[in-house]
Amino acid sequence: MKALSKYLMVVATVMTAALPIAASASSAATTLPTCTASMLRLGVGPSSTPVAGERSVILTVTNTASAKCQVHGYPSVALFDSTGAVLALRYASAQGSTSPYVTTSSPKTVTLAAGSRAYFKVAKYRCDQDARVARSITITLPGVTGSLSKLKLATAVLRTFALCKGSAVGPGQLVGVSPFSSTAGATFANAPSTLGALVVCTSYNSWPTKAVSSDVVKVVTAYYAQKKLTPITIQNNREWVVPIATQRIGVHWCLNSDGSAAGYTGSVPFAATAAVMVYVHHKPYPVTEAPSHFVVLAKVAGAWKVVSEGTGP
Repeated sequence: MKALSKYLMVVATVMTAALPIAASASSAATTLPTCTASMLRLGVGPSSTPVAGERSVILTVTNTASAKCQVHGYPSVALFDSTGAVLALRYASAQGSTSPYVTTSSPKTVTLAAGSRAYFKVAKYRCDQDARVARSITITLPGVTGSLSKLKLATAVLRTFALCKGSAVGPGQLVGVSPFSSTAGATFANAPSTLGALVVCTSYNSWPTKAVSSDVVKVVTAYYAQKKLTPITIQNNREWVVPIATQRIGVHWCLNSDGSAAGYTGSVPFAATAAVMVYVHHKPYPVTEAPSHFVVLAKVAGAWKVVSEGTGP
């Protein structure tokens, strides 16, 4: 069941939504000075469970000075391998980028009292094969120039980031960066501003099941035949009926039983009239060595098609 639990991230992956901290945010600038590298310490923030394919880390800048200062906007980042060479990834802020893992909300000025911190998120899509793995990161503070603009951190948590083998423009080569925020949760994609409007989170176990249709079997078989991963079997010859409203393409939020917010990614196209999920056993994919995965199919214009699965490209 290891593959089963791993791929459930595609359907409903829980993420930490917000943590209390001692910084404050406003949309208007004040007369306080801009924080420089001599006033800040770069560190690792709270961990979160990633959505499907996500590789990410939440980082913090802590005010080590005795006076207040402010940060505003997007830090520029660069990742480096064990030799100190920069990983030739495409580094982009959320503004103007297509990263699905970080917020696209406009930056707000974050005021840092002595000892308080601001948060930002660095995220990318996984590699099927790693070429070079990150060991350290350097950030450049917005609005600051020269040596006072740069902070560096070497930490094991960065090893989740890698330059991918293959195309330089593949999805795993884009690094998204959020703006500085006063809470960790505000760095996530489409983080909710209030918990009051969220529906209660549900598991795939609560979805109704039925015998898998011959049309679905035909589409899934053809899909894996094209990947040269046949023969296949569908576990128990059953399919889950996917609730379209809560599984549309994009990042969604729901309410956990403990009152916290949870985020997950959906894959069902807006034009779909129905969606199902099956658990497929297939010939092991040589890159990931995985022999089974959840597969979500959607019916669009009267025809079934695979819209998400985790085997590989």
